[in-house]
Order: sequence, then C-alpha cells, then structure tokens
Amino acid sequence: MRKGLKNLLSSTAIFLTGSVMLCSASQQNYFKLKPKSVPAQYVYYGSIPASGELDNFGLVNRFDIIEATPEYEPIARGKTKRGTGAYSIALARASDQSIRWVQKYGEENRYGVIFEGAYFNSSSVESVPEGYQGKKLEQIADELNVTKDVIDANPKSEK
Repeated sequence: MRKGLKNLLSSTAIFLTGSVMLCSASQQNYFKLKPKSVPAQYVYYGSIPASGELDNFGLVNRFDIIEATPEYEPIARGKTKRGTGAYSIALARASDQSIRWVQKYGEENRYGVIFEGAYFNSSSVESVPEGYQGKKLEQIADELNVTKDVIDANPKSEK
C-alpha cells in the first residue's frame, strides 16, 4: 500500500513542483476540478459535486495519518513483519482508523469534502477563486492541507 501511494504521490509531485500558476478570467468564489479527476476511493469525507465546484474542502496525505494512528505502531516499531497476517491486520486497522479520523474532522469542522492531496494538481484543477489567482499550485495545496490538523485533533495520536 505504501509503495503504491508513494509512487502516486511521486508522480503527481511533478505537477506540483513546477512553476505552474493558475489564473482564471471569471471571478468565482470556488475551485473547479475537471470531471472525475479524483477517483472516489481517494475522497475520504463528503463528495465532489458533478460540477467539480468546491468551496469548502481540505486536502490530506492519508499515509501520514495512517502512520500517526496507534494501530500502526507495531509496524513502525518493527514488531510486525511485512507479509504476515499480523502486518496485514495492523495496516488494515490503521487504514480504517485514518478514515474515521478524517471523517470525524470533516464533520466537526463542517467541510464539504476532504480528499487525497496528490489529486490536487495541474491536471485536475481547472480554475481557482480570485483570492488564489497568481499563486503556485503547490502553495495553494499547502494552504488547503489539513493532515496535521486531522492528526492533532485525535488525542490517541500523541507522539
């Protein structure tokens, strides 16, 4: 799971590290994503409207959240070896817990949608609100990233 997600993040980082600046001729108050640019399995809270218009959303790096869960601790400490049933169970529990944390955070903070930040890139974003015009996409993604907030909102994630 980690390798696949890391590969995805690495491949989309190419889009984020360039000097891509987004501008839009319209004066809108929402971000607009291209249709179906974020696969449903990477939308962890809420849903992306068919129009692609987002005005209250957050981005996360789910693997960082998985690593912060108590369920991931046996893996992090090397107590559970890869390829064993115990490893698979610990990873599945940590993954499930990460989703619960994101959903709880989204609900408590009244987000419309929270999705994997790797999908917020130059191939998915059509336009940005007036207040973000001229900023690099990487900078916008950093501003919208709530990963640390999700982790900090859960008392079991004390490190």
